[in-house]
Amino acid sequence: MLTAYFVDMRKVITEWYRVLSSKGRVAMVVDNVRFEGEMIPVDLILSEMAEEVGFKVEEILIARYKGNSSQQMKKYGKIPVRESIVIWRK
Repeated sequence: MLTAYFVDMRKVITEWYRVLSSKGRVAMVVDNVRFEGEMIPVDLILSEMAEEVGFKVEEILIARYKGNSSQQMKKYGKIPVRESIVIWRK
């Protein structure tokens, strides 16, 4: 499931880079997640992908910290995860 998400997002990021004007920007809200108890820094992983495609990471803003799914909390405890706004420039 995670692999498919990141494969799909690489395609999206590549297409954004292709269609944006030369000084275009992307701002996207993303949630980091816990998967099988492991924290997955989605904002950082997507920003790394964006840099590989050609974007410059302008900023990663932390919007808030939020709880995770009830299934994850029950099994692994309550640990807040970041919700971020990533800003990339072409």
